[in-house]
Amino acid sequence: MKTPERTDTIIKEWEKDGLKFYIMSMMWADRIKEGVYGLHDYHCGYVVFPECPASNEDDAAMIMMIDVHGGITWNREVEGEGYVYGFDCGHYGDENDPYLRDVDWLTRECESMGRQIVEATGRKVAEPDGE
Repeated sequence: MKTPERTDTIIKEWEKDGLKFYIMSMMWADRIKEGVYGLHDYHCGYVVFPECPASNEDDAAMIMMIDVHGGITWNREVEGEGYVYGFDCGHYGDENDPYLRDVDWLTRECESMGRQIVEATGRKVAEPDGE
């Protein structure tokens, strides 16, 4: 999505264990006052489930306790994709941590988030045909 104020770019997308994953760069200018802007630039990680893995309120509460950088900060159904959970590296102080821009680290964090959600809910994810 591109507007004059914001650009979101997919850095990496992959599939593993029946789930889809994305790492995105989020960049936008935030108007502080007339003619003065602050630039925000950070990475986010997402896991996509074919359907919402939380079958009840207990599952939903367990998912929100997942150990991922900054906690799960995004979760909703996305038409044409599935149910998406995400974390961001845009918290206060994150700009000083080089790991939060390292694609290998972000990949591991995304996959860990997906595994923890599967374990928390006890849901099995169907493998694609041929795997």
